[in-house]
Amino acid sequence: MLLAKERVKGAMCPPRLLLQSDQFPLALLQPGAPAWFPKGLWSDPSPRAGKSGRGEAGGQWRGAIIAKAARSGQWGGDRHPALCVYGFSSVTGQFPPQHLLSFPISQPLPHATPIVGGLRPGMSIYVQGTVPHHTKRFRVNFSCGPQKGADIALHFNPRFDSGDKIVLNSFQQGKWAKEEHEHNMPFHEGEPFELLFTITPEGYQIMVNRTPCCEFQHRIPPERVQVVEADGDLELQSLNVIGGGMMGGGGMYYPQPGMLGMQPNMPPPPTSLPMMAGPASFHPQVPYVANFPGGLTSKKTVVVKGLVPQGAKSFRINFKMGYSKDIALHINPRLNEKTVVRNSLLNGQWGSEERELPHNPFQPGQYFDLSIRCGNRRFKVFANGQPLFNYNHRFHNFQQIDTLEINGDVVLSYVQF
Repeated sequence: MLLAKERVKGAMCPPRLLLQSDQFPLALLQPGAPAWFPKGLWSDPSPRAGKSGRGEAGGQWRGAIIAKAARSGQWGGDRHPALCVYGFSSVTGQFPPQHLLSFPISQPLPHATPIVGGLRPGMSIYVQGTVPHHTKRFRVNFSCGPQKGADIALHFNPRFDSGDKIVLNSFQQGKWAKEEHEHNMPFHEGEPFELLFTITPEGYQIMVNRTPCCEFQHRIPPERVQVVEADGDLELQSLNVIGGGMMGGGGMYYPQPGMLGMQPNMPPPPTSLPMMAGPASFHPQVPYVANFPGGLTSKKTVVVKGLVPQGAKSFRINFKMGYSKDIALHINPRLNEKTVVRNSLLNGQWGSEERELPHNPFQPGQYFDLSIRCGNRRFKVFANGQPLFNYNHRFHNFQQIDTLEINGDVVLSYVQF
């Protein structure tokens, strides 16, 4: 459980409360206590959330529960609801629609990702997130150290409270330098975004939602950058370093959150996912087909980031044997069924489907971050940094799996393996 408290008009409220358990007694909401939900929360008719958005809290809720404190005035009038809870109610004996259990998990802020060995031309920083409603400003800082007051090679600061602009600057020897402004604001309140910083010999090329946004010339050598930090009015889904990893060539590092206190020369902490050895393919076209040189190996990880467009029905990620039409692992998000089907096609025959999930990360209009790791006995799949499912090998000579195929209703941000 992640619980961070802040004071809202004299009351202690948890602005981010993430609960993932099979059984959770509602200590915060007693049986019969009123529970205020945002209007329009339920897409299906529900006796617990009618036009007024008011329901009653049960003695316990089961399933994956995501609770989020409402900020002052955000959810109707002068009421200040404490929690918005999604799950199974023992009062109604029903689950809400499955997609209500499937929200991107925000990283705690401030968030810091270490840059091992500094930045170099050819490397990129990839950020996924959402601009919340009623935002004022957020920032991404390329800092030369984790300590307060360290030099900042690039300060990227979208501001909604001073004319909708992006401020770019650097901070050196305790002083801010001259600001540069970008007035064509590509970020919009309440909407998700993807942000890509590409390091070139001359500076930083910045893209937002696949569109060039602005550039910033180097004032401080990028090799001095040790940490990339994100903070402010931002719902951060992921922040990844692409290229220049410890394995040589390209690479990706999945950091642990909250690393602001790390020492400059401290090695990165152990992670649940290894680094990628190959270069990333940015914004590839769909259908997408690529080959794994030498086939899959144990601990090989494939990363797929993308966007599920509005109106999408389904898409497919297939791990295939190039010499045949067989599919060792078929991942099939079906938006119209609100499920993710996994299966194998061997010797021309489909096997039994697997559908159970702790949550569904594929939602219309939302970005996703999928990591598929090949183990000796099974595939382990992570979504947005959280375990999603395991899939035991049905085709055991996984070294012969040499083709990745992605097609259907999906917009790819990048693929790396």
